[in-house]
Amino acid sequence: MTPAATALAAAAVLGATLLYGIAASFTKRNLNGVDSLVVATGTMTAATVVLLPFAVFGGCRWRSGAAQIRRRAVRRDAMNAA
Repeated sequence: MTPAATALAAAAVLGATLLYGIAASFTKRNLNGVDSLVVATGTMTAATVVLLPFAVFGGCRWRSGAAQIRRRAVRRDAMNAA
């Protein structure tokens, strides 16, 4: 891992910690009478809406385990046929 990647990872951890603290203070101050299940549902829904475009259009490089197994089987069959 390069030093720049390490610094970026450390900054992401510190930023997440900061935002978690801000969210806790905001929730305690402004959502005092709201049921905790409603707050949790709203948080998860908002996170889904924000992250969904990245998941759909982000160009993921990972493949599912089933896709990897199929790809290996096709390669193996092609090598055996040659």
